[in-house]
Amino acid sequence: MIFLYLLLSTYPWPIRPFDTAHGVSATLGDGRGNATAPRFHRGIDIPTDSGTGVFSINSGIVQYTKRGDGIYVGDYWYIHLDPNTMVPRGEQVTGILDTTNTSPTQIGDVAVDHLHFQIGPSGGPYSNPLNEDGGLVNYSDNGNPIVYSLDFWRSGSEGNTATQVHSPLWGKIEIRAECQDRQTSGGVNTTSGIYKVCLLYTSPSPRDL
Repeated sequence: MIFLYLLLSTYPWPIRPFDTAHGVSATLGDGRGNATAPRFHRGIDIPTDSGTGVFSINSGIVQYTKRGDGIYVGDYWYIHLDPNTMVPRGEQVTGILDTTNTSPTQIGDVAVDHLHFQIGPSGGPYSNPLNEDGGLVNYSDNGNPIVYSLDFWRSGSEGNTATQVHSPLWGKIEIRAECQDRQTSGGVNTTSGIYKVCLLYTSPSPRDL
């Protein structure tokens, strides 16, 4: 299959079928870790069955992640692979984008119930796979997000000194929202974090902003 057309605006998924939308169960920026060691999700999760074949999007040399359960080729990372199925470190693989009359290289099989896919150099910064280079082919999300709460806090107040404020608002404040997205990509209904939040301010007078 020729992916020249896809290169113009999108790029393929790392599991078959490459040109069909798959589900997305977690997004870039989702909260991870805990209160003492917080971190953010560095890519997206693609739900699939254990044993599903994974293919590199680009051609290049295979490198292993530190934990040994993932492969990266250039800035494309594929994690939660079965180590017994992974191609050897240092091997040259053919990516989906460079495939015309031959098949791309299968770099391993998924070991759990999803494939973690991320884009970016080791240590970051990380790009959002849902919109990098036009995003994954045929990806769409028509689910409405859920907003559980929207609160106002005094700017700079954290922990034991956190001060919630109410109308009328004055001075510098922080707006904190608790929300969750509902993904519908590939016809799979899943929930995920919010990687982008927009607020619209309205006021009868600029002095009130």
